[in-house]
Amino acid sequence: MQNQPDTDATDEDVGALPLYGMRILVVDDDSDIAETMAALLEMDGAEASPCTSAREALKKLAQGSWNVVLLDIGMPEMDGVEVAQVIRDSALGARLFIVAITGHSQAQMRCRIAETEFDLIFTKPADPEHLCRALGAWWNAPAKVSM
Repeated sequence: MQNQPDTDATDEDVGALPLYGMRILVVDDDSDIAETMAALLEMDGAEASPCTSAREALKKLAQGSWNVVLLDIGMPEMDGVEVAQVIRDSALGARLFIVAITGHSQAQMRCRIAETEFDLIFTKPADPEHLCRALGAWWNAPAKVSM
């Protein structure tokens, strides 16, 4: 079911949403998880798009203007760590906020995750409220000015 816009919402109401204006790509090989997470992020004002493979994610990232990518670490074919490394090595890498979402508890995988330049790491099941607060804090932080 697609979320319908609230026709009674004012510009002030929409602007008060913590993730308003943020474009998020949600990548998880479980389509139910990807779609649910995208819907929850949209409730806080984000434009969120679910996808279910690394290949699809890299294609969407190259075609669109995204602010954040949420990456499931345990995906087949190409895991989230590998996807993050491809992103960081590309022109997108410097401007994209990358969040790892993992169910892995093995020390070796935790080391791989820590060595990759993720901006945030969440353990599954990720608490949507905590995730939205963390993304909102980053999104709404004052811009740093270089002098």
